[in-house]
Amino acid sequence: CIIDTGYDKDHLDLPSGDTVTGKGAGNLQWSQDGNGHGTHVAGTVAAVGGNDLGVVGVNRNGKLKLHIVRVFNDKGNFVWASGLVQAVNECVDAGANVVNMSLGGGGFLKFENNAYKKVVEERNVLIVAAAGNDGNTEKSYPASYDAVMSVAAVDEDNDIANFSQQNDQVDIAAPGVDILSTIPGNRYRTLSGTSMASPHVAGVAALVWSYFPDKSALDIREALQNSAQNLGSPGRDNVYGHGSWWR
Repeated sequence: CIIDTGYDKDHLDLPSGDTVTGKGAGNLQWSQDGNGHGTHVAGTVAAVGGNDLGVVGVNRNGKLKLHIVRVFNDKGNFVWASGLVQAVNECVDAGANVVNMSLGGGGFLKFENNAYKKVVEERNVLIVAAAGNDGNTEKSYPASYDAVMSVAAVDEDNDIANFSQQNDQVDIAAPGVDILSTIPGNRYRTLSGTSMASPHVAGVAALVWSYFPDKSALDIREALQNSAQNLGSPGRDNVYGHGSWWR
């Protein structure tokens, strides 16, 4: 499930048909994306391979079930009236087992912390979010809740991006610099940010889980952590978390 600015359902390099469902805030259509951010994120997760087009997603066979929850308007303003927790619950109710949130900000809220913990532990859904792009040690939410996997961004040399947040909630690192992916209108664009790193991890989580469907969300998170290549100080650190799989 991708919580973002929408999804260009007509992009030839993205899954379409019955495998893609969604819901939009108010009168906004989930299947449209006048901003482009959500379509870019979706391409990293699931752009179709073997079609002689543009890019290839982590899950490339075109069969991954996607649920799109559009919470932003075309200007990138949050417009989901009932809050981010309800957007996550929309994902859960739709049957998602992995939720990607390439978004963040604000501060710690106890009710959000408890809600995400319940989603992971009781509803068995893995939540992945962008660590933040301020390039400091401040915490961005929802990524910095304990129940959420916080994803830092690295470049092609596996060096930490200068904008990537560094704190004790960073869980793992993934490519987030100059990432080429889909944007509306059958086009492609290179973007940078922890927003680009997060869907790499969400996509890998979905792929791994498809091979081990009997595992729990916590099992999948632990497997991703334990299989990552250490990049910083021995063990987990505040820059790279547990490391990255990308060489």
